[in-house]
Amino acid sequence: MRKSMVATEARVFVMLTFSVLLAGQAWAATRWVNDNDPNGGGYAPPGTSCNDPGYATIQAAVTAASTGDTIMVCPGLYAEQVQINKTLTLLGAQAGVDARTRPFVVANESIIDHPCGPVQIMANQVVLDGLTVQGSVLPDPCFLAGIWTNPGFSGTQGGHQILRLAAVEVSRGASTTPPPTPKWAWSPAPLRAASPPGEAALSRLIACTWGPASS
Repeated sequence: MRKSMVATEARVFVMLTFSVLLAGQAWAATRWVNDNDPNGGGYAPPGTSCNDPGYATIQAAVTAASTGDTIMVCPGLYAEQVQINKTLTLLGAQAGVDARTRPFVVANESIIDHPCGPVQIMANQVVLDGLTVQGSVLPDPCFLAGIWTNPGFSGTQGGHQILRLAAVEVSRGASTTPPPTPKWAWSPAPLRAASPPGEAALSRLIACTWGPASS
């Protein structure tokens, strides 16, 4: 009888553990974005590939996403503001490809373009990889940067990774105090001096990790 009870408890434990693992897998979804749906606009979230996308805009995928999700951004021109208010990974068509050496071919790039600031990060530990961010040309009260984040405004702590982006301007707000462990690397050198304090204009960004060392 005792052996039977132990075996039953073990099976229940295994089933519960398996259920938790499955729940964790379902929690971290991959969502596909393509502004030019090969299926003629029949978007079915979350999508399975660039040929079967779930969303027409990046913001729609961000809004639908849960913390920890990955958003795959297919090649295209996304004329939108993307406000990221949860911990997500956004991977463009050039994710993993060195921005210093890759040829810039518009048809091969995932481009976010908006005159009032293409990307605003309002969450912790956001990853952007392999995108082109451009077009921030309007003055205040716009965001004055391709990628904007300001812990003092949003109450976040940072920990972002901005990797292998081309044609980027990054702003961390108007604070003159740098992040605890800023690690910036770019090529070529910044396009212009930081103005106002805390901003840097970058071209062909290699990598930027931003936030406390523990992030």
